[in-house]
Amino acid sequence: MRQRNRSIRPDERDQGHPACRGRCQRLWIGVLGFVLSLQGCVSVVAKLSGVLMPEDAPRYASLAPEDFVKTRFFDEEQSAFLDGVDVVSKKLDQIASRVPSRGASAYRHKAEISKDGSTVTWPAYFTDANFIQLARPAIDIKRYCEATGASWELYQPYTDDPIAGMNRNPIFAYLDAQNRVSRYLAANGAFAGAEEVQNAVASNIGMEMLEEAEHYNSRVNAQFSSRGFEAALRAKTFGVFRCQSLQDGKTWFVSILPAVLIPRSGTNQLSSSIARLALRVYRSGVR
Repeated sequence: MRQRNRSIRPDERDQGHPACRGRCQRLWIGVLGFVLSLQGCVSVVAKLSGVLMPEDAPRYASLAPEDFVKTRFFDEEQSAFLDGVDVVSKKLDQIASRVPSRGASAYRHKAEISKDGSTVTWPAYFTDANFIQLARPAIDIKRYCEATGASWELYQPYTDDPIAGMNRNPIFAYLDAQNRVSRYLAANGAFAGAEEVQNAVASNIGMEMLEEAEHYNSRVNAQFSSRGFEAALRAKTFGVFRCQSLQDGKTWFVSILPAVLIPRSGTNQLSSSIARLALRVYRSGVR
C-alpha cells in the first residue's frame, strides 16, 4: 500500500531532517549540474565565489601588498556586481529570519576597513558543503604574491576551532547531572534503603542531560556550518603567511584570521554562515 508522506515538524527542520536535506540536495545538484554543463567545475565555483584567477593576478602585481588587500577585499567589494550579490544575500537572510536587515545585521554583510587603513575585515559566506570563500583571501593573496615573482608559504597556522569551543561535553553533562541528583536524593533521604532506585533516577536524569547536550551541539554545528569551517582549517586557509621576493629577498607577512562568526539565519537551507575575516599586512616581522 502506498504510504502518505508525513509532514516534517519544525524541530526536525532545525536538526536537518533527512527528508528536508534530501530535497535541498536534489535541488542544488540539479542547479549545479546545469551550471557545470557550461564550464569546468573548478573555474565555475571559483569565479562565482570571486576568487582571483591565475591569469588575472599579474594585473595587480604593481600594487603594494597593503594596496592589493585593500583593492581586492574592500574597494572591489563596493562594485555594482558584488553589491548585487550582497543584496540577494541580505534578502535570503531576511526571508529566513523574518526580521528587517539593519543595525548589526547590516554590518555583517559588508567589508570594512580600520581608521588607520591597516586592517580590512571581509565577510566570507560558507556552508558545510562549500567553504571556498573562507579560502579566498589566502588564494588571492598567494596568487598576487607569486605574480610579483615571490614565494609564498604558511608561516604560522591558525588552529583554533571556535565552533568546537561552543559545544558542550555530553559525557560531562551526564556525569555532572548524575552526581548532583545522587547527592540531592541522599541528602533528602529520598528512596532511603533503595539504592538501585536512586541510581536509576540519577542515571535517567543524566541521560536526559546528555541528550540535551547532543541536541544543543547539533544546533550549534548546523547554525555555524561547522563541517565547512573545519574543512577550511584542515586546508590551512587561516594564519600568518609569508611572501618573500626571489630577487632581493624582501619579505612581507599577512595575517588572515577569523574575527567574528555569525550563524546562518533561521532554518532556511539556502542561507549561509558568515565568518568576518581580518586581513592585515606586516612589512617587517610579525607583531
